[in-house]
Amino acid sequence: MPERLQEQNLKTATEIYLRTFAVGSDSLSETDVQTLHSIASTCYFQGGQAVLVARSMLNSRLNVLPVHYADSCQNAYGMQRLAQQKAEEKVQKEIKIFPNPLEKGQPLVITNAAGSYLRIVSVSGKVVLEKTLIQAQEQLTLAERLGSGLYFVQIYEPSGKTLVEKVVVQ
Repeated sequence: MPERLQEQNLKTATEIYLRTFAVGSDSLSETDVQTLHSIASTCYFQGGQAVLVARSMLNSRLNVLPVHYADSCQNAYGMQRLAQQKAEEKVQKEIKIFPNPLEKGQPLVITNAAGSYLRIVSVSGKVVLEKTLIQAQEQLTLAERLGSGLYFVQIYEPSGKTLVEKVVVQ
């Protein structure tokens, strides 16, 4: 897949995100769903970051975490890249969530989680935030949403891995 198409798909997925999730809507038109499915079903090595973004938005929209897509890396290039990616996963940077404890008004920073789906849940089980992470480093200002206490930050990676971290808000 040419780099230009990767860029176009990322632009399309980002436009859908900005038109829906970024303004607090979780409903997607059938056209948006079809477009995101088309991008999401592409081999990651050919489709790049747009594949992860599309998969995360669909996972969020369908309330099924995670939806698994069989990567269609059928040609030799795709298989070679798949082997390389598996080797790189071993040395890939971990997702980091900091600071912890978090003081009122201080942003929560999440790194290395682009394309993942984030959910923050209070100890009582109330979901206080759901969001698709687009950037390599996200800074979330949560002061108006979170009172002092313990929260669970859940990150659902496109690979199917789930990370749950306890975060204390003082």
